[in-house]
Amino acid sequence: MQYLRIYIYLLFFISPIIGSAQIKMGDIPPNFKLYKYYPDSTIKAIYEIRNDILSGYSIEFDNNGEPVAIGKYKNNIKKGKWHYSDCTIIYYKKTSQEVYTLPYCGIGSLPRMKKFHKLVDKHLNNKK
Repeated sequence: MQYLRIYIYLLFFISPIIGSAQIKMGDIPPNFKLYKYYPDSTIKAIYEIRNDILSGYSIEFDNNGEPVAIGKYKNNIKKGKWHYSDCTIIYYKKTSQEVYTLPYCGIGSLPRMKKFHKLVDKHLNNKK
């Protein structure tokens, strides 16, 4: 029961503080050169490219325009640590991936949620 209270607290009181990062076309920083869209013209993903290949950060969005994933590409392949809005972290290597999730329901997700939103905010607003 105590865990349920903590989860409800996190869900309804902490999440709005972190905020929403819905993006509009004019808000995309210039270092993201490639865009993908859903059929209704909502942004689906933005990518940094170098020499016409995916290389650098990418941010993926859901069909409401909310960020759901952030990570890096190298030579058109996902590489390294990718952070997801559901607090999942996936480590991509050459052709395999290792999935790391929270060890128990909801507890400890706040630091990962903050990290995800901090990364998105940093790259969408060109913050150091």
